[in-house]
Amino acid sequence: MAKERSLAHSLLGHALAHEIGHLLLRSNSHSISGIMSGRWTDEEVRKISEGAMCFTPFESKVMQDRLSTLAPTLETTVLTTKGEN
Repeated sequence: MAKERSLAHSLLGHALAHEIGHLLLRSNSHSISGIMSGRWTDEEVRKISEGAMCFTPFESKVMQDRLSTLAPTLETTVLTTKGEN
């Protein structure tokens, strides 16, 4: 039972990462394999259970670039909001 619960938690986490990936990649398309795959194979589910499922290097780079351009904006927003309290 605990093993199934752990896998369910891992699957949920990866599904959330997949959806956040769509937002950061600004795309609703899917890759052939990895977190952004439209359907996870049995092998990919095994990787999820082992904590070994990843974004592709290209996807990772695009998301890092997007986040780095957002970081100054987010920081300014947080600081401005804190100053209003």
